[in-house]
Amino acid sequence: MIFFSALTCKAQTNKTDAPLKRLLYGDINGQYCRAKNVVAKKYGFSLLVVAGCKVDKELEDSVEKENKRVNKILEQRHGKGWQIEFNRQVDTMMKLIAEAEALVKKEPYIHQGHRFSTEPVEGQNIFSVKAYGWRYQNEKMQKVTYYKFTVNLATKTVTKESDVIELFVDPISPKEY
Repeated sequence: MIFFSALTCKAQTNKTDAPLKRLLYGDINGQYCRAKNVVAKKYGFSLLVVAGCKVDKELEDSVEKENKRVNKILEQRHGKGWQIEFNRQVDTMMKLIAEAEALVKKEPYIHQGHRFSTEPVEGQNIFSVKAYGWRYQNEKMQKVTYYKFTVNLATKTVTKESDVIELFVDPISPKEY
């Protein structure tokens, strides 16, 4: 009975069974990170930002160690050099996201201060785009999603789905990740 419990605990804590996460730190380009996460899902992992630009040697070493472990698993799954195809797909996704956002920016009520969160919905032709911004209210920073759009790249059409759909209170300064 004790032997069985030990095996069960070991199986639950086996790192290869846990969802794979590649760790990042530094000055992260939010749009690029989102594009990488979209493609990473296809490869069976996600990206996790663990720190900003100020990191110590201990964090650098632990990130490097964890990413080596994850990269080894990904190489076993996808073959040697999988990163080349991964990066090509990220570049393609970046172009598609930029194209979708360019179409949304043509809408008359979109202004230069809006930021965008863009995700593919169906295949590589349909995207969900949220136009958001930041505001202070009651001495707290709030992220406000002003509009949600569906963009069809094949037909070059933009459909406004809704106005002011989400409000988030963020005690930290606004960062786009």
